[in-house]
Amino acid sequence: MKRFVVLIALLLPIIACAQGMVSEPPAWVYESSKVSKKSYVEVVSARAQSESEARILAAQTIIDRRSLVVGRRVKVTMVKDGVIVTSDEEEFTIKARVIEEFVRFEAPDYCEVFLLVQTAKNPSYEFEKVQWTDHYPFSARVFVPGMAQIYKGQVGKGVGFIVGEVAFIGGIVASECLRASYVSKMNATRYVPQRQIYADNADICALSRNISIAGAAALYIWNIIDGVVVKGPQHVQIGDARLQFAPYATPDASGLALNLTF
Repeated sequence: MKRFVVLIALLLPIIACAQGMVSEPPAWVYESSKVSKKSYVEVVSARAQSESEARILAAQTIIDRRSLVVGRRVKVTMVKDGVIVTSDEEEFTIKARVIEEFVRFEAPDYCEVFLLVQTAKNPSYEFEKVQWTDHYPFSARVFVPGMAQIYKGQVGKGVGFIVGEVAFIGGIVASECLRASYVSKMNATRYVPQRQIYADNADICALSRNISIAGAAALYIWNIIDGVVVKGPQHVQIGDARLQFAPYATPDASGLALNLTF
């Protein structure tokens, strides 16, 4: 009997921990609202005594936000295929869909529902693709050393790129200043052995400068490539980011066009 009691005492913390893990909301719950050309993607939540009631209240929150735009109060009914929206004046359509749903039971008769909802700006618009991904669309941050990495949560790597570029640029400036100083000293003296020493030192500084230039260029290219391909924390992304290259020709010029589509 004592062994049984001890076993239960040991298992209780594990069971409590497991229940806490099950009720922990997924990361998308903390996402901020996103707006695209055709839709809004928002996270809403509501508490109620039943799951169905909490779900309706959460959906009502989304529709209330949209109804403020059109200036009328509406009522929401959740159905299997979507949301029915009515008003006292006339029935009108708000096109919406639930992307993700999470339910957390806080008590036997009390729960909280989180909804990730996409609402079309116009009912005639087709829904854009919404995905939960660790990939990020192309950003101009990649052209600033370390910024893309820091933006994606790779702070240590981003700081490393910044420090590396600063070190190489500092090496370029210092080496060039020393080289110019040795050249100036060489031109200021007629003593041949001393001139040779200055010339050798100037050559060493020029070599150091060239190595620093090569290092800065290589690190910068690596920063751009890494900034494009490195993954970051998962987030909600609307649509697909596509980077396309297409040749073009005009009477005045020809070349390669870059088209980035989100």
